[in-house]
Parts: sequence; C-alpha cells; structure tokens
Amino acid sequence: MSDLVPEDLALGWGPMSDNQILQDFEISQSARFYSWRSKGKLPIPREEVIEHSANTHVIPFDSAIRAQLERLRAGQVVHLTGLLIDGVRDDGRWVHTSLTRSDTGDGACEVMLVEAIELP
Repeated sequence: MSDLVPEDLALGWGPMSDNQILQDFEISQSARFYSWRSKGKLPIPREEVIEHSANTHVIPFDSAIRAQLERLRAGQVVHLTGLLIDGVRDDGRWVHTSLTRSDTGDGACEVMLVEAIELP
C-alpha cells in the first residue's frame, strides 16, 4: 500500500509528547506498526499511552507536503492539519482509518490526508 500511503508516523500528544515521560519508553516502528515498551514501571497509566499516541498512515496532499513529510525525524514536534480518510487504490485495495482513540492492534491506525505541516 506504499503507493497510496507512503509514510507512517508514530505520533504522541499530551503526556506522550513529554520528554520526561518518553525517556521511560522504547518506541519503534516496523512493518507499518508502531510499538512501545516501558523500560521499567509505566510512568503513566497504559490507557493514557494508548489514548495519547498512534501509528498514523499519512497521505500527502501534494508533492510539497510529501517532501516535508519525508524530512520529519524522530522526536520532532510537528502540527499536522488534514482529514481522517479511508483510502482506496485503483485496483480495489483499501485501508480504513480508525475513528477511536482507545483501540489497539491491527486496524487501530489512523489514515490521514495531510494538507499542511507546521513546525513550531
């Protein structure tokens, strides 16, 4: 699906964007999934981790947005503007977005059409 959804971003907000909290986690992405593991005792409740972080499949609105997405690096603060969408390729393959913050596992990813990127 990389032709339809070229990038994945592991995003965190609220407590999951706090470097004091993030230092207690190992965070990785592989095979289009985001995973986290606590290095010890969880610094915040598990539910807060789930509700304040996501693997987001991003679809750039245009080539300029695509170039900006490709330049993003781990740990960077970013503000994305866009829409959650379901994507369908010409051959009928599809990807659906999650519309809830409390889900996990396969099918829990958001799919976002990114219309603008702001780097504070």
